[in-house]
Amino acid sequence: MEPIETPDFAYWRGNDGILRVRFAPDRDLSLDVAKEAVRVGYELFQRHPGPLVAFMDEIRSMSRETRNYVARMSGPTALGLVVGSPIARVIGGMFIGLLRQAPYPVRMFATEEGAAEWLKTFR
Repeated sequence: MEPIETPDFAYWRGNDGILRVRFAPDRDLSLDVAKEAVRVGYELFQRHPGPLVAFMDEIRSMSRETRNYVARMSGPTALGLVVGSPIARVIGGMFIGLLRQAPYPVRMFATEEGAAEWLKTFR
């Protein structure tokens, strides 16, 4: 898969076959950007179901409306949230709470490697 890059986010598949998404650094994640990112992710999962690593460490903030929208995302078989900063940990914790009813497992990790290792069992 060729990487999909926009000014607001990028999706790519690692050498391990796991899909990744990273948002533009030091920005507030708006509802419009979240909707577009979820739409692209959904299309990718329709073609090739599997787990997702989401890098939350560079997002500055996210509205409640945006968090609620993203929490309804469908498609991945599992979700690993990389939360390397204190702000990302707070946002990730909110996601974990919102995703309790998700049809896939979700965990937070300090590193991409930790997330990818756990997600390998969900390919």
